[in-house]
Amino acid sequence: MQPQNTDNPGVQGLAPNELPQHVGNITQYVVDQAFVSSSMFRTHALTGHDLIGFSDRKQLKLKETPRKIGTPRATQNVTTQREDIVDQMENEMVLCQGWDETGFGHYLPSKHPVSDADVDAAVDALKQAGHLELDAADGDFQFTEIDPTAHGNETVIYSPLVKICEVLQDLSFADKRQVSCKIEQNPNNYNESETLGANFKVDAYLKLAHSTMPKNKDLGPVCDLAVPSEYKRDRTNVYENRKQLLGTTTFCMNDDPRRTHIFGITIEDRTMAVWYFSRSHSAKSPNFDFTKDCRRYIRVMLSLIFATEEELGYDSTIARRVDPRTGNLCFVYNVDKSYYKTERAIFDHRSLCMTGRATRVWAVVEVRSFDELDPVEGSTMALKDVWLDSKSITEDKIIEHIFDKLKRVAADLKNGNEEPKGFKNMDDKSKQQLRECLEKGDWTQYFLTIVTHSRGTTSKEMAQGASPDNALFRSRSYVVKAPSFPNADFSRSFTPHSANLVQVPCAHQSAFRHYSSKRQYRVVFKEVCQPLHDVNNLKDVATALLDCVFALQLLFLAGWVHRDVSSGNVYYFKDGGKERGILADLEYAKLFQPDEKGNSDPKTGTAFFMPVEIHTQLMIYKVPRVGQAVQPDPFHNFEHDMESLFWLFLWIVLVRFPGQRKLSTQVAHKVARPGPSTHRRAPGGAL
Repeated sequence: MQPQNTDNPGVQGLAPNELPQHVGNITQYVVDQAFVSSSMFRTHALTGHDLIGFSDRKQLKLKETPRKIGTPRATQNVTTQREDIVDQMENEMVLCQGWDETGFGHYLPSKHPVSDADVDAAVDALKQAGHLELDAADGDFQFTEIDPTAHGNETVIYSPLVKICEVLQDLSFADKRQVSCKIEQNPNNYNESETLGANFKVDAYLKLAHSTMPKNKDLGPVCDLAVPSEYKRDRTNVYENRKQLLGTTTFCMNDDPRRTHIFGITIEDRTMAVWYFSRSHSAKSPNFDFTKDCRRYIRVMLSLIFATEEELGYDSTIARRVDPRTGNLCFVYNVDKSYYKTERAIFDHRSLCMTGRATRVWAVVEVRSFDELDPVEGSTMALKDVWLDSKSITEDKIIEHIFDKLKRVAADLKNGNEEPKGFKNMDDKSKQQLRECLEKGDWTQYFLTIVTHSRGTTSKEMAQGASPDNALFRSRSYVVKAPSFPNADFSRSFTPHSANLVQVPCAHQSAFRHYSSKRQYRVVFKEVCQPLHDVNNLKDVATALLDCVFALQLLFLAGWVHRDVSSGNVYYFKDGGKERGILADLEYAKLFQPDEKGNSDPKTGTAFFMPVEIHTQLMIYKVPRVGQAVQPDPFHNFEHDMESLFWLFLWIVLVRFPGQRKLSTQVAHKVARPGPSTHRRAPGGAL
């Protein structure tokens, strides 16, 4: 069976009554390839790394980067998902112990540092306006207009903060710094959003002085909500107040592609804290009494009010515009001196966790600038906007390395050199198919074609004086009440739940986590494809899977593993009358080096397609290496990629097409009882 579907009559032009048998054959083929490829991979991986030329070592140092389940999507109103957001974010938080550069000062805007002289000037202006009074006890000035014990709601009690900030906004400084945001207090109004779920109200916020919304600016768009603030008049509602802020900031980061990070403020009684949320981690400042420590309050507010839009978390390489052809809002990305206008969203996860890749994929057309929106030429492309570990290799470099290795393998074959190590134990048919592909140099068709790419801003590193704290939104003493009725059957409370069966052990809560900084990466691809979870024709699914089996074999020859095979990374592409599968999203791909030390920060993965050994962190197929006394932890290998492809196909057939009972039964039977030609797994095999 040829891997390239355009030449395969067994894939093209199938009649409906032929489909079940064909899909059964595909299942057989995928299983066969997994078994064959697994056996040849283990030969190389466990006997000296001959495939990629690594020296034999005595013992593995550390398992690879831990994996965790991908976070849920924001599919409901914010107020109904606050607890879910806390579940996702509580292990992403750090607490600062001070305000200097090793504490929360590390996160505050710093392009125009707030000096003591600036604070003195603000104190003088506030005294003249009658907002500060001298406290005889400590000889310093305080905000005496704010009394949380007074009669009234939060709007009334904290309304003096509006007048105080208005005084600060009117200050002038020698360096000509400009006001970027101004305070608003409209706690009874909703802010208008561009995506679903914005049913929250904010007590107060710093609003951008110059709106990023090209029309209907008076509606109070969420995108202009620069620094949200939540108030509570007493300390009994601390956690509720923080959850409200967390829900709002999470929505803002999801709603606006321009957001790189966001600040927030919480006040309970007289206690104030400042928050910083980003794609790598989030931080809370120390608490302080803002009515007595007025200089601290002034310094914080000046740093925010006079920050640049970029320091407040707005990306200057993206502009929000109105598409003149449709009248709808669109975004224009500046990618490596070129401009691309979004036509529609292909993928937008809108995660309940701000930390992570925050992947967005758009169908785009090239335009001339932020304001010249007529397409340069008509073809539609795909733009991926993603956050990656700042030290990781970007997708363009990964593809370049893989293709360079395949070129060397092809050159060796052409020059009659020794057969590639990857061909060892491979069946003759697979060898011939790979030889033909390498001789023609047409391996590029199994991967996306990069048009251009660029690297963007980098999130801040964790402050040196900060430490992880997972109890910022819930009390440390929080426990679930145990069954209390006499003679209760405790087993009813502790039976396994289906949701627990797909959870990876808590590698992401490791004490060794570094909260590595993340960097924006934008890449434009020539092909606009369908991810497999959107493909509704089993013939097309088979087309994509066959080609991706072949793509994984090419990665094997190059010595690379994909590590993230899922329904969103295997694509079906149709260009005119030609159809093919494409293996995409290579940002997690890496050169197979089992001796390499992994990153302590977790990578997300799709539970249903995750290899069993990686999912459980338990070795199933154990083959000790020479001189190795201790069995190593699982590391991601080529067989795991093939296993993910198998789970993916099984999920598509049994879950996405449940109505085709006859077909599902045939496929399940085929998987459970392989035919005579199947290479059977040795006892203890991982599949």
